[in-house]
Amino acid sequence: MKVKTFLLHAAILSMIAVFLSTGCGTRLANGKKCPPGTRLIGAAPPKGTEQWCQKKEGWPIKEGFYLEWDPNGQKINEGEYKNGNREGHWTSWYKNGRKRAEYEYIDGGMETYFWYWYENGQQELDGKYRYKNGLGLRKEGPWTEWFENGQKWAEGEFRNGELEGHFTSWYENGQKQTEGECKKGIREGLWTFWYENGQKIQVDELYCVWPSRI
Repeated sequence: MKVKTFLLHAAILSMIAVFLSTGCGTRLANGKKCPPGTRLIGAAPPKGTEQWCQKKEGWPIKEGFYLEWDPNGQKINEGEYKNGNREGHWTSWYKNGRKRAEYEYIDGGMETYFWYWYENGQQELDGKYRYKNGLGLRKEGPWTEWFENGQKWAEGEFRNGELEGHFTSWYENGQKQTEGECKKGIREGLWTFWYENGQKIQVDELYCVWPSRI
Protein backbone atom coordinates (compact mmCIF):
# COMPACT_ATOMS: atom_id res chain seq x y z
CA MET A 1 0.00 0.00 0.00
CA LYS A 2 2.84 2.39 0.90
CA VAL A 3 4.55 1.62 -2.40
CA LYS A 4 1.40 2.42 -4.36
CA THR A 5 0.93 5.68 -2.43
CA PHE A 6 4.56 6.67 -3.10
CA LEU A 7 4.21 5.92 -6.82
CA LEU A 8 0.96 7.91 -6.98
CA HIS A 9 2.61 10.94 -5.33
CA ALA A 10 5.57 10.67 -7.68
CA ALA A 11 3.27 10.56 -10.69
CA ILE A 12 1.36 13.63 -9.48
CA LEU A 13 4.60 15.57 -8.90
CA SER A 14 5.82 14.58 -12.35
CA MET A 15 2.58 15.80 -13.95
CA ILE A 16 2.86 19.12 -12.10
CA ALA A 17 6.45 19.55 -13.29
CA VAL A 18 5.43 18.91 -16.90
CA PHE A 19 2.47 21.28 -16.52
CA LEU A 20 4.67 24.12 -15.31
CA SER A 21 7.54 23.52 -17.72
CA THR A 22 5.31 23.64 -20.79
CA GLY A 23 3.91 27.06 -19.97
CA CYS A 24 0.41 25.82 -19.10
CA GLY A 25 0.33 27.76 -15.82
CA THR A 26 -0.74 31.36 -15.36
CA ARG A 27 2.57 32.95 -14.27
CA LEU A 28 5.29 34.14 -16.60
CA ALA A 29 9.00 33.71 -15.97
CA ASN A 30 9.14 37.17 -14.36
CA GLY A 31 6.61 36.07 -11.74
CA LYS A 32 3.78 38.18 -13.17
CA LYS A 33 0.37 36.54 -13.46
CA CYS A 34 -1.85 36.61 -16.54
CA PRO A 35 -5.01 38.73 -16.03
CA PRO A 36 -8.44 37.09 -15.65
CA GLY A 37 -9.93 35.81 -18.89
CA THR A 38 -6.52 35.07 -20.44
CA ARG A 39 -4.19 32.12 -20.70
CA LEU A 40 -0.41 31.80 -20.84
CA ILE A 41 1.07 31.05 -24.27
CA GLY A 42 4.63 30.01 -25.09
CA ALA A 43 7.49 29.06 -22.82
CA ALA A 44 10.62 30.50 -21.28
CA PRO A 45 14.11 29.19 -22.16
CA PRO A 46 15.24 26.52 -22.68
CA LYS A 47 11.88 25.30 -24.02
CA GLY A 48 10.97 28.52 -25.86
CA THR A 49 11.84 32.15 -26.55
CA GLU A 50 8.49 33.90 -25.95
CA GLN A 51 5.78 34.06 -23.29
CA TRP A 52 2.61 36.14 -23.38
CA CYS A 53 -0.93 36.28 -22.08
CA GLN A 54 -3.72 35.84 -24.60
CA LYS A 55 -7.50 36.26 -24.43
CA LYS A 56 -9.33 32.95 -24.13
CA GLU A 57 -12.39 34.03 -26.09
CA GLY A 58 -12.66 35.37 -29.63
CA TRP A 59 -9.62 36.25 -31.72
CA PRO A 60 -6.15 35.33 -30.34
CA ILE A 61 -5.38 38.82 -29.01
CA LYS A 62 -2.48 39.52 -26.66
CA GLU A 63 -3.67 40.87 -23.31
CA GLY A 64 -1.31 41.29 -20.38
CA PHE A 65 2.38 40.67 -19.97
CA TYR A 66 4.87 39.72 -22.67
CA LEU A 67 8.43 38.36 -22.46
CA GLU A 68 10.97 37.57 -25.19
CA TRP A 69 14.46 36.04 -25.15
CA ASP A 70 17.16 35.54 -27.76
CA PRO A 71 18.28 31.98 -28.69
CA ASN A 72 20.94 32.12 -25.95
CA GLY A 73 18.38 32.81 -23.23
CA GLN A 74 19.12 36.54 -22.80
CA LYS A 75 15.95 38.55 -22.22
CA ILE A 76 15.51 41.13 -25.00
CA ASN A 77 11.94 42.45 -24.55
CA GLU A 78 9.50 42.87 -21.69
CA GLY A 79 6.23 44.78 -21.53
CA GLU A 80 2.47 44.58 -21.54
CA TYR A 81 -0.34 44.46 -24.11
CA LYS A 82 -3.86 45.84 -23.93
CA ASN A 83 -6.36 44.70 -26.58
CA GLY A 84 -3.49 43.62 -28.83
CA ASN A 85 -1.57 46.91 -28.59
CA ARG A 86 1.51 47.77 -26.58
CA GLU A 87 0.58 49.70 -23.46
CA GLY A 88 2.51 51.16 -20.55
CA HIS A 89 6.20 50.64 -19.87
CA TRP A 90 8.35 48.45 -22.15
CA THR A 91 12.06 47.63 -21.94
CA SER A 92 14.44 46.01 -24.42
CA TRP A 93 18.02 44.82 -23.97
CA TYR A 94 21.11 44.11 -26.07
CA LYS A 95 22.47 40.58 -26.19
CA ASN A 96 25.16 41.59 -23.70
CA GLY A 97 22.43 42.35 -21.14
CA ARG A 98 22.72 46.14 -21.29
CA LYS A 99 19.57 48.16 -21.68
CA ARG A 100 18.80 49.09 -25.29
CA ALA A 101 15.58 51.08 -25.01
CA GLU A 102 12.65 52.03 -22.82
CA TYR A 103 9.21 52.96 -24.12
CA GLU A 104 6.09 54.39 -22.54
CA TYR A 105 2.99 53.66 -24.62
CA ILE A 106 -0.17 55.67 -23.95
CA ASP A 107 -3.60 54.93 -25.45
CA GLY A 108 -2.35 51.97 -27.46
CA GLY A 109 0.63 53.84 -28.88
CA MET A 110 -1.22 57.02 -29.86
CA GLU A 111 1.44 58.76 -27.80
CA THR A 112 4.84 57.15 -27.21
CA TYR A 113 7.79 58.31 -25.14
CA PHE A 114 11.07 56.53 -25.78
CA TRP A 115 14.68 56.46 -24.64
CA TYR A 116 17.53 54.72 -26.49
CA TRP A 117 21.01 53.69 -25.34
CA TYR A 118 24.11 52.61 -27.24
CA GLU A 119 25.54 49.19 -26.53
CA ASN A 120 28.28 50.80 -24.42
CA GLY A 121 25.63 52.16 -22.02
CA GLN A 122 25.68 55.77 -23.24
CA GLN A 123 22.24 57.29 -23.82
CA GLU A 124 21.45 57.87 -27.49
CA LEU A 125 18.00 59.50 -27.65
CA ASP A 126 15.23 61.03 -25.54
CA GLY A 127 12.03 61.91 -27.38
CA LYS A 128 8.32 61.38 -28.02
CA TYR A 129 5.93 60.57 -30.87
CA ARG A 130 2.28 61.54 -31.00
CA TYR A 131 -0.32 60.25 -33.46
CA LYS A 132 -1.94 62.87 -35.68
CA ASN A 133 -5.09 62.01 -37.64
CA GLY A 134 -4.21 61.54 -41.29
CA LEU A 135 -0.51 62.13 -40.65
CA GLY A 136 0.49 59.11 -38.57
CA LEU A 137 3.07 59.35 -35.79
CA ARG A 138 4.84 62.71 -35.62
CA LYS A 139 7.70 63.88 -33.42
CA GLU A 140 6.39 65.98 -30.56
CA GLY A 141 7.92 67.90 -27.66
CA PRO A 142 11.58 68.14 -26.54
CA TRP A 143 14.10 65.96 -28.38
CA THR A 144 17.74 65.29 -27.49
CA GLU A 145 20.23 62.95 -29.15
CA TRP A 146 23.82 62.06 -28.26
CA PHE A 147 26.85 60.61 -30.01
CA GLU A 148 28.19 57.29 -28.78
CA ASN A 149 31.07 59.08 -27.01
CA GLY A 150 28.56 60.95 -24.80
CA GLN A 151 28.77 64.27 -26.64
CA LYS A 152 25.39 65.86 -27.26
CA TRP A 153 24.50 65.75 -30.98
CA ALA A 154 21.31 67.83 -31.28
CA GLU A 155 18.70 69.43 -29.04
CA GLY A 156 15.41 71.04 -29.96
CA GLU A 157 11.63 70.81 -29.76
CA PHE A 158 9.03 69.51 -32.19
CA ARG A 159 5.42 70.57 -32.70
CA ASN A 160 3.33 68.55 -35.13
CA GLY A 161 6.51 66.98 -36.48
CA GLU A 162 8.27 70.31 -37.20
CA LEU A 163 11.08 71.98 -35.30
CA GLU A 164 9.87 74.88 -33.17
CA GLY A 165 11.86 77.28 -30.99
CA HIS A 166 15.55 77.17 -30.13
CA PHE A 167 17.66 74.53 -31.87
CA THR A 168 21.33 73.58 -31.40
CA SER A 169 23.51 70.86 -32.90
CA TRP A 170 27.12 69.82 -32.28
CA TYR A 171 29.92 67.89 -33.96
CA GLU A 172 31.16 64.70 -32.35
CA ASN A 173 34.26 66.55 -31.09
CA GLY A 174 32.04 68.93 -29.03
CA GLN A 175 32.30 71.90 -31.38
CA LYS A 176 28.94 73.61 -31.92
CA GLN A 177 27.61 73.10 -35.46
CA THR A 178 24.41 75.17 -35.75
CA GLU A 179 22.31 77.39 -33.51
CA GLY A 180 19.17 79.41 -34.13
CA GLU A 181 15.38 79.70 -33.86
CA CYS A 182 12.72 77.75 -35.78
CA LYS A 183 9.06 78.52 -36.40
CA LYS A 184 6.91 75.79 -37.91
CA GLY A 185 10.03 74.18 -39.37
CA ILE A 186 11.29 77.43 -40.95
CA ARG A 187 14.46 79.26 -39.86
CA GLU A 188 13.68 82.51 -38.09
CA GLY A 189 16.08 85.36 -37.31
CA LEU A 190 19.87 85.13 -37.16
CA TRP A 191 21.42 81.68 -37.38
CA THR A 192 25.04 80.76 -36.75
CA PHE A 193 26.94 77.88 -38.35
CA TRP A 194 30.41 76.53 -37.65
CA TYR A 195 32.90 74.23 -39.32
CA GLU A 196 34.19 71.37 -37.23
CA ASN A 197 37.38 73.36 -36.55
CA GLY A 198 35.35 76.21 -35.02
CA GLN A 199 35.33 78.61 -37.99
CA LYS A 200 31.96 80.35 -38.53
CA ILE A 201 30.16 79.98 -41.85
CA GLN A 202 26.93 81.14 -43.49
CA VAL A 203 24.57 78.67 -45.15
CA ASP A 204 21.50 79.74 -47.15
CA GLU A 205 19.10 77.07 -45.96
CA LEU A 206 15.45 77.89 -45.48
CA TYR A 207 14.19 74.94 -43.46
CA CYS A 208 15.04 73.78 -39.96
CA VAL A 209 16.20 70.19 -40.43
CA TRP A 210 17.39 67.70 -37.81
CA PRO A 211 21.03 67.02 -38.74
CA SER A 212 22.34 63.75 -40.16
CA ARG A 213 25.31 61.94 -38.64
CA ILE A 214 26.36 60.56 -42.01
